[in-house]
Amino acid sequence: MAKFKFRWESILRFRQRIEDHKKLAVAKANHARLSSLKTLEETSSRLESATKSGSELAAAAPKLDDLKQIYQYRLALTQQQAEQNFDLEAKQVDLDAAVSVLVKARKDRRVIEILKEKQFDKWKIEEERKEQAELDEISVNIFVRNQAGLGIKV
Repeated sequence: MAKFKFRWESILRFRQRIEDHKKLAVAKANHARLSSLKTLEETSSRLESATKSGSELAAAAPKLDDLKQIYQYRLALTQQQAEQNFDLEAKQVDLDAAVSVLVKARKDRRVIEILKEKQFDKWKIEEERKEQAELDEISVNIFVRNQAGLGIKV
């Protein structure tokens, strides 16, 4: 029985490598997005803490300079939070783009895999047909020999 050879195996391997690179790009984009999300959560936590501190300070006859500092700190955190939100949205867009490129690469690879599967099925059917033809020929030869041994002409 001959071994199955797929003519486009090198193309399939190439597309698999492309897909692997795209998976890596998605992982990097997701890592960057998660990092931005973590930074945003830390800033939100600091802003919440500053708001609580400001409320507590306002309840206890504060100095004007203290209120001004807390206000400026909260304002800076709010601006930082807005920038981080913008950064997070940009990284989400990058992630979405990387995922769509990965999906396309996966489809490209899958097309070649389906072609390989179909060619393998055809090859397998053809090999089974050849094998059956050989078995039929052997059976006919055995039958003819048996008939010749009995003196029966076929």
